[in-house]
Parts: sequence; structure tokens; C-alpha cells
Amino acid sequence: MFAGRGSQAELIRIKGMPSGMPTQREALKSPSVAGPRGKPQRLNRLLKNLLLGGAAASSAAISCLFCVRALAAEVRLSAFSAACLGVEVEKESLDQRMPNALEHAILGAGGVGGMIGACLAHAGAAVTFVVRRESLAQYPRKVHLESPLGKFDANISVAAEVPPVDVLWISVKATQLEPALAAIKNPESVKTIIPLLNGIDHVALLRSRYGANRVIPATIAGEFERISAGQFAHRTPFARLNVLSAGKELLAATLDQLQKVGFECRFIDDEPTLMWGKLVFLAPFALTTSAADKPVGEILSDPQLRSQGEACVREACAVAVAEGAKVNADKVLAGVAGMPGAMRSSMQKDVERHNQPELDAIAGPILRGAKRHGIAVPVTQKLVAEVEKRAGSAEIRPK
Repeated sequence: MFAGRGSQAELIRIKGMPSGMPTQREALKSPSVAGPRGKPQRLNRLLKNLLLGGAAASSAAISCLFCVRALAAEVRLSAFSAACLGVEVEKESLDQRMPNALEHAILGAGGVGGMIGACLAHAGAAVTFVVRRESLAQYPRKVHLESPLGKFDANISVAAEVPPVDVLWISVKATQLEPALAAIKNPESVKTIIPLLNGIDHVALLRSRYGANRVIPATIAGEFERISAGQFAHRTPFARLNVLSAGKELLAATLDQLQKVGFECRFIDDEPTLMWGKLVFLAPFALTTSAADKPVGEILSDPQLRSQGEACVREACAVAVAEGAKVNADKVLAGVAGMPGAMRSSMQKDVERHNQPELDAIAGPILRGAKRHGIAVPVTQKLVAEVEKRAGSAEIRPK
């Protein structure tokens, strides 16, 4: 039996195949079934040969298993063809295969990584979760997502090291990035790296280590949480994924599939706007909710806290514009006003759980950018000090 990577059903059974017919591997390499139209034409000719040969075959039935993983993304068998050939097809899983058949790995199986990985696997992609070696044996091979977009289980693979893949999604906390990168043993086997970390500075670090062309910046917005190993929750009515346009050729079909699941996806041409566009929203939200230990609805309903949050947004936008981003403080504030009232920031949850908050990743670029450009950010500085006090440590790197 041929076995593909991942746990998706990927086999079709051809019954009554003449013994003189070539194997799948031989047939697909043979010039007699190759053509300019690629894999679909080769498989169609192979099936035609099987049909004609089957008519002349002896009554002895020979069963052969064909692994069609590489072809299922582009080829669908009609019911008539299946009936003529005696093909048993696990139709549902084949129909769910993503059209570009990319293989994905998730480094950082927390709330964000779980959301991306579960949705990709649900859409039919081959997905590997990279987890700690000591967790490998116990980690479930089927993940579960609870989301306003739907509740579903999805099959995945699990590994302790990043396998050869088309796309590596890095979704660890910024505070955990350096140790997590130890799981990338062979960077050359990874075609593209898409970091989904909070902040901005991680992009330069990853490009310096793995090459500028391999790293495609992206941002994600929403409230996502890991409940337990393989169990994830998405709590906001939205999930927004923005990716730098440099990744469009490779990732267009992937984002299309995620949109079908319910994501809002966009390609952004301008990198400063992509990265700062999230940060001017995230930093004030994270800092105000964490400093006050209140959800966004209570921040907005308190005049003093709301005024503080609005000032923080305007400070962040002033720095972002100085850094070359196209952002508008009034539009950001309108977006904040429309947030679900119960929404809490991941920084707030980290402080509550006595985990190290991502203060340097989220507030650091604003404070350091303000210093470079001579911009006063007193409210941001005050909120950072309050979060540091609640967290019991100072986290911002001077630069």
C-alpha cells in the first residue's frame, strides 16, 4: 500500500487491472502518457488504458492500489468513469484537496497556529504541527476548532522538527521565537516562511537567518486561544489574514481556500503599511486592556480609559507614518469602536496567567520609533509602565 504524508484518505482502488499494465509510478513517467497539459492528461490516458485493457482482461481480478495524492488536487473522477473502472473513491476527502496541493507546517501550535492549521487541514491541505519532542507521542492527530466560522475536526500530521514543506507558518509568541527556531534543522527544505508573530522586529531577524526571499511577512487579527493540545477556540466573529503581495503567486489559492472557510484575506503591496497597520491597532488595545485588566467593552465605556486608549492610538499612528506606513488614526479608532465588547488581548491573558507578556514586540517598535523620529508618546510610555508593574518585570529593550 502506498501511504502519503498526513492522514487524509488519498487512495483509489482499481479492480480488474490487467497484469500487463504499468504501475502508477511507471505510467506517470512514461512518454506515452505524458503531454503538455500535465498531470490531468497523464492520468486520463492511464485510466483510458485501464478501461480498454480491463475489457480484454481475464476473469482473474487483480487489485492494485494507486496513490493519487499528487493528482487529486487537479483531477476528479466522474461517477460514470468510476463505475466503468470499478473504482472505489473516498470522494469527500479527494474533493477537499486544495487546488495547489501545497504542504504546510505550523511552528507554534497555540491559538493562532491552531486556527490556521485546523482551517487549512479542514480545507484539504496536508498540515504538520511541529510540537515539542516530549509531546510528540501524546499529541492528537486530529485537531478540533470551535469558531463562529464553524465547529469541526481536521486530520493533521505531527513532528518534532520542521519537515520539507512549501509553507512554514511561524506562530509562536515573540518571546519564544529564538528557541522555537531550533526545530528548523534544514532551512533549505522550506520553500516559504510566513511569520504571524505580533510586532515588527521578527521579520528582519528571520530574513537575516533564512534569506529575504524566503520570508513573506503577514499579520493575523482575531481572538484565538489554545484550550488544550489539539483543541482550539476562535472567539471573535472575524478572522483577518493579510499577506505581503510578494507571496501572491504561491499563496493565492491557499488564501482563497481560507476565505471559503470564513477568513477575510488580503494581499498588501506595502510592507510598512502591512506591519504597522496591525500594530497601531494591536498595541493600544493590548496595553489598555492589560493595564486596566478589563475587556475592550469596559475600556470603551469608561470615559477616562477610552480617552487614554484613543491617545495611544494617535501616538502609535504618528510613529507609523514617520516609519513610512499609510495609516489613519480616525479609521483605526472606528475599528476599535466596533470590536466585540468581551474581547480580551493575549497580553492581558499572559499577565493574568503570570506568563511573560510580549511588551517588547508590541510596544517596543513604537517607543523606539518615537525616539528615532523625536515623537512624544507619553500615554504609551505610561501604559507600558503600568503593564510592567502588573507583570512584575521590565521588558522593553532600549535601542
